[in-house]
Amino acid sequence: MQLTRGLLLFGLATAGCASAGRVDTATLPPGLFSSTDVDEAALYEASMTVGLGGTRPTTVQNWARALAEVDYIAGAFNTRTRWIGLDALAQEDLLIARQEVRDVIGIPRDTPSQQVVDALLAASRTTDQAQLQSAFSSGIFTLGSSGTIARLQNMPAFFTTPYAIARTNKAVYGGISRLTF
Repeated sequence: MQLTRGLLLFGLATAGCASAGRVDTATLPPGLFSSTDVDEAALYEASMTVGLGGTRPTTVQNWARALAEVDYIAGAFNTRTRWIGLDALAQEDLLIARQEVRDVIGIPRDTPSQQVVDALLAASRTTDQAQLQSAFSSGIFTLGSSGTIARLQNMPAFFTTPYAIARTNKAVYGGISRLTF
């Protein structure tokens, strides 16, 4: 009886901690990837651009998409039930990478992930400077349109993000990077 009550109290205490540390997660629009596995497709694309050895994006639009993918995978790999057994350090690293990305491009850390992903994906689909300015006029970009565009045109190196993506790739694929989708 005493053991059962102790386990019940422990379960309630840890459930309270888990809800206090809830991870914000976005969804991606249908058809964004040719693959039906959007989690792995987003991880793959992020690996190819901002991962270790990735080819750095050359346009503001490509940067916006890559950074949207980082924000998305940070939530997805921490909340989807299929990733429950994933390396906890990989999951934590992705959340740190999300914060690093937001800090670099001037998005407040507490901005809902869906707002971040939607705004960055909208910017990634622009075709001219006026549309790009408009896409970054959202209040979530603290550097303003011009400042955000300037940052994305001259991105500094990330310290955590490439390693977080590499650790997640290793956790998902056992050290083997998937090269095609």
